[in-house]
This record gives sequence, structure tokens and C-alpha cells, in this order.
Amino acid sequence: MLDELREKLLREGVKPGVVRRYLAELEDHLDDLGGTRTREEALKRLGSADALAAAMLAQPGVRSWTARAPWATLALGPLLGFVFLCFLPTLALYLGTRNFAADRDWPLAAARFLVTFNEYVLPILIGWMAAAIALRQRAEPAWLLAGALLIALLGGGLIEQINLRGNNFGFGFQVLDPFTSVMGRSFETMLFNLIAILAPYAVLRKRMERSA
Repeated sequence: MLDELREKLLREGVKPGVVRRYLAELEDHLDDLGGTRTREEALKRLGSADALAAAMLAQPGVRSWTARAPWATLALGPLLGFVFLCFLPTLALYLGTRNFAADRDWPLAAARFLVTFNEYVLPILIGWMAAAIALRQRAEPAWLLAGALLIALLGGGLIEQINLRGNNFGFGFQVLDPFTSVMGRSFETMLFNLIAILAPYAVLRKRMERSA
């Protein structure tokens, strides 16, 4: 019954931390009732899953942002996070090199690594974070799909230009024709990002549905 209650509360958008504390309190009540009754009798005395869920849902502020504004946490938030995490470290490296390490060789290797990471790895990591939130809070997949599409599109067309010894720093967006390069700024990269984000999510969601 407690497993059923957990799933019901999560699907209704209750914060996972609130669900965890609520179930811990119910377990304590069951232990108190178990001194004179079997566990089945104690569960019946505690109440049905529907009644316990209704009691929790009647409290204000128990629903998560993912339930109240899924467009913000699963679509817009990951997109803004991707832009922020691309721009800020690259800007810090650019300004730091120009001011403190213009005559060194290591910033060039760091810049190449950062550009490669931002263009090929960061979109997938951000997408996985959004997928983990959606799975943890039992969110419907529509907004996650929208967010994954936005991240895959932006990540697949992202162009970073950084010249540590010159005056060239900026971001751009360009979509090349399909099959222009194996993993270049092209349609293939966008498709790869989308599959890499959604395939693990689909597998884990299927497993959770079967276990439930």
C-alpha cells in the first residue's frame, strides 16, 4: 500500500522530499500500531492509499515546480542552463587569458577542450539532468520532449569562436546540410543529441512503469 501511495503522490506532483518524509512518518505509525496488531490490520487502521493521498494533497505547497510549471523545469530551464554553462566558463577563460596568461600555451588547449565539451557533451548532460527530474517526479513526457528538442537543436548548431590572443570571442548558430561532416555542425549532430537524451529516458521510464 505504501508503494502505491508513493506512486500516487509522485504522479500528482508532490515533491519527492515531501513524499519521502510522509512515508517515513507513516512507517513510524505502523510500527506503533504493530505492537498489538498484524501489519495488515495496522495498514487498514492507518487508512487507504486514496485517503492518505488526499490528506497530503490537501496541504498547500506540497506540489513541485515540475508539476506546477513543467515548461519551466523541463523545457525553458534546461535551455537557459545550457546557454549559461556555455557562455560563462568560455568568457572566464577568455578574459582570464587576456589579462593574466596571454603569453602561456596552456589556455589554447583549455579553450579547445571547452569548445569541444560545449558542442558535443554539454547538450547531452543537460538533457540527462532534465530527464532525471522528469523520471524522479513522474512528469508527463511532453515538456521533456520539447526541452530535448530545443537543447538538441541549439547544441547541434552551436558555433563558438574564441581567439585568446586576439579580439575574437563570440557564439553563433548554423545548421549545415545533412552529411556535410560526420559529427560537424549539422543535422546529424542534432539527431544524435536527441537520441542520446531520449533513449535512456525511454528505457528507464518503461522499466519504472513495469515495476509499478
